[in-house]
Amino acid sequence: MCPQGSINRLTNTQVRNAKPTVIENDKGKEVAKGYRLSDGGNLYLQVDPSGGKRWIVKYRWHGKEKTYSGGTYPTVGLADARAKRDEVERLKSQGIDPSLHKQTNKSNAKVSSERTFQVVAINWLEEEYRPSITENQYFLTRARFENYIFPVIGKIPFLDLTYKQILDALLKVEKLGKYETANRIKTGCSQIYTYEMGRGNIDQNPVANMRGVLKRRKTKNHPAITDPKKLSALLRAIEGYSGFPVVCAALRLQPYIFVRPVDLRFAKWSEIKLDESLWEFVDQKMERGMMVPLPRQAVKILRDLHPLTGYGDLVFPSVRSRSKGPISDTSLKGALDSLGYKDVMSAHGFRATGRTILDETLDFRTDYIEHHLGHVVRDPNGTAYNRAKYLNQRREMLQTWADYLDNLRDNH
Repeated sequence: MCPQGSINRLTNTQVRNAKPTVIENDKGKEVAKGYRLSDGGNLYLQVDPSGGKRWIVKYRWHGKEKTYSGGTYPTVGLADARAKRDEVERLKSQGIDPSLHKQTNKSNAKVSSERTFQVVAINWLEEEYRPSITENQYFLTRARFENYIFPVIGKIPFLDLTYKQILDALLKVEKLGKYETANRIKTGCSQIYTYEMGRGNIDQNPVANMRGVLKRRKTKNHPAITDPKKLSALLRAIEGYSGFPVVCAALRLQPYIFVRPVDLRFAKWSEIKLDESLWEFVDQKMERGMMVPLPRQAVKILRDLHPLTGYGDLVFPSVRSRSKGPISDTSLKGALDSLGYKDVMSAHGFRATGRTILDETLDFRTDYIEHHLGHVVRDPNGTAYNRAKYLNQRREMLQTWADYLDNLRDNH
């Protein structure tokens, strides 16, 4: 520590007025020469020939003399330089080499500045997220980050990112009316922080405190028929539909399995095992694996369709641009509207139809039905979703349901 009352202690005036000395060299020419002023306690002000001033702290480490840079004047004043000298003594007393400690801190700071949120997020996307999801879902999730989040907070060092900065970025997405997108990005951010916590890089997840902060999209009820008599008429109308074969097949299949329309549209032949009467896929909404047993009627529809679209990836490719994607989200709606069921029945409405009649008429267990619908069923062991749970029971349920629909269509 600095010896109080030392005769060598500098004053602010001395430091401010210190200038290089001028001497004559061997050729008789005047040149500037640097020197050091001592403040005591091994602290020195180095005055360079150029006029620059910098602080130096001398210390001994394992018998060797070393120097510690205290910064330049006037950026670092006399009081701050003395504080750095005291820090050198403190580190030495703890068995720490001050210069090595400073170098390590600089290196860590550089790494921290280079590990921006974008760098960390992409690492999570590639290393953790991508292997557990479909390629389509991976590219969709990455696009959300690239379009809405990286331009706002992507360049901020991950360790410096605050709760408010993340929230403000999400609120910007929300203000665009993209409520579902904002919530999905929030979920992704939370998974990134959880991933970093698991690797020991951070201690907490600030996004976990955002529950309920963002708005949810206002949902509207999808028109659905739940009366068996009205349903029988609809099934006969569907049987007589004569639109595009691909749309016709999708329309006939949906009542039997009543999955989310978006999942039906994006169905792939590689996901369907006709010999096992099973469809395995990743739910587009919940982003988790699903297993849907296929009743005999559904298998027949798919076998009949295979010669038409089986050469490609999608089961229901667009009839106008097969290479670009599946049938549009309005294809089934347009078919139902053309049959006279506008605002009466929707493709999504078959989910309500199946749920209601299976429960109230066919008396199947609610948890079987909810599991088929891809809903989380609360139980004493928590809310985890197991895609294979009740598979045999659901297989029996869907076959009973398909037979019920056929009977309803043909005999009522």
